[in-house]
Amino acid sequence: MFSDTTVYRIVSVFGLGKSKFAPGTLGSVVGLLWFITFVMNASPIVQVVLVLVTIYLAAAFVEEAEIRQGAKDPSWIILDEVVAVPVCFLGLNPLTDVSVNYLHFILGFIIFRVMDIWKPLFIKQVQRFQGGWAVVADDILAALFTLIFLRILHHTGAISYLKEILIS
Repeated sequence: MFSDTTVYRIVSVFGLGKSKFAPGTLGSVVGLLWFITFVMNASPIVQVVLVLVTIYLAAAFVEEAEIRQGAKDPSWIILDEVVAVPVCFLGLNPLTDVSVNYLHFILGFIIFRVMDIWKPLFIKQVQRFQGGWAVVADDILAALFTLIFLRILHHTGAISYLKEILIS
């Protein structure tokens, strides 16, 4: 259905995955921009639908790229980071919750990258499985842990407190 070139462009996010400088981080930046531009201002239900649809499509494209390459989770595939990052911020909307600020996005981004690289708990175990879903799943789990941690920081007031420290 799609040419090899098209599949590889999609999963490498138009070649960003081939960068010698932190391709996973670049994919995460694209994911953050995707969230801020297209997802953040939607209702929570629409946010979830958009995220689920992109996760499904990413898993399908990643699996196809793996089959065509004959390789398991090549490092240049960064679409998994792109679709996982919005999960970190589901439900956060500065238009409906004035306590949401730029620190949520900075902290969420950093926490996600640490979780994605370190892969604590059972996240690393997911990589043993085969296929596009396995490639995407470890990033989604890292994003879910980030979402929970970010929500705890938000609801305890830690992020607002940090913002006050930085401003003063």
